[in-house]
Amino acid sequence: MDGLVRVKPAYWLLFGLPLACGGATAAPTGDDPAGALCAGRAPCAVAARHPAGGRLEVVQLQLGPDPERGCPREEWWRLGDGPPLRLLALCNDGYGASGVGEDSVEVKPGELIHSQYGGSAWRWSTTRRIGLSPHRLLREEQRSFHAAEPAREQTRALDAVEGRWTTEWTAGSCGSGAWLDLPVADRAPPPALPLGSCAARATAAGPHLAHGAPGAAADAALWALLVGETTLIVDLADDTWVKAPAAGGSWLHEDHVELWLSAEEPSATHDWECGPQKDGPGAVQWALRLDGSVIPAHRAAGQPAPAARVVAGGPADRVRLQITLPAAPAGLTVVYSDSDDGRRQERLIATSALRFGDPRSLGAAVTLAAGACGEAGGAWALLPAAPPDAP
Repeated sequence: MDGLVRVKPAYWLLFGLPLACGGATAAPTGDDPAGALCAGRAPCAVAARHPAGGRLEVVQLQLGPDPERGCPREEWWRLGDGPPLRLLALCNDGYGASGVGEDSVEVKPGELIHSQYGGSAWRWSTTRRIGLSPHRLLREEQRSFHAAEPAREQTRALDAVEGRWTTEWTAGSCGSGAWLDLPVADRAPPPALPLGSCAARATAAGPHLAHGAPGAAADAALWALLVGETTLIVDLADDTWVKAPAAGGSWLHEDHVELWLSAEEPSATHDWECGPQKDGPGAVQWALRLDGSVIPAHRAAGQPAPAARVVAGGPADRVRLQITLPAAPAGLTVVYSDSDDGRRQERLIATSALRFGDPRSLGAAVTLAAGACGEAGGAWALLPAAPPDAP
């Protein structure tokens, strides 16, 4: 594989931007900026130079052992776009009690791909794609599994360009699940600014439908963002709004939001004995009409209720609900029930692979770094210069 270097075993340290990108810079000196990276740093040698498209180049340095851990150090630097920029700093000591750690670095036009592997009984692997110009995280995927039962695993992925966080898990007889992680931001968008990449997004095309056949993404969509522990903001878009059922019909047959809440963690990856939650009601369902009124549904009787209101002056062509949850849930799935005729539920668009009443089929949240979201491209978006912390 062109530009691929493997180091085994491995221990990695990352500096600078959250998740993957090291922010150290060095002023170029002399005629050879690669050789200048070693100025005053003995022992230090240029181990490899990798073309990275156009004027970009990635330089691999080998340094002496770390004075405390004794592991050999290496660094990866970007050249060709402003001052030299350190992308990675690695120190190879096995990364975990089992000593099976491994690093691989691949340089491609415009990006660096860094993969790691390590752990003990619980093994993990992480792959990060780092854009070189501009310097930013593009994608991260984290996988963990048990060495004695490799099928017991969880994979979490972040597409930092689209602002999409996903989790998939499987735990043998405990089942499996998949969801869009709901981001938790430190501040809310202005009322008129639509939610964009700083939100979980599900559409009539998927990725999860609890009922009905897939349709076009433009048929209906929801965006969901948590602000703090208990404030949920939901944007809805629909090509045909149905805000009241047909004559004599039920509210079930009008457009509405459904919330599924649980105090139980949805992933059973670490559960060696399967079974439903024994100290609570399991998954609780609430329905929210588009006027903000709340209707108790599955197992909701006697449970603390959420409160909802329609945000005045919300985004054009959307309905925005601001929902106050009764408590910070461990499991949370947002559903949009879309009806085009007021007589039936055409489809249920969900943020997880929902199974009715099953807390293991709900989703969860991921907390973003402070300032990770802001206005960009006319929407409340994930800012490329400030990637979120790892889920």
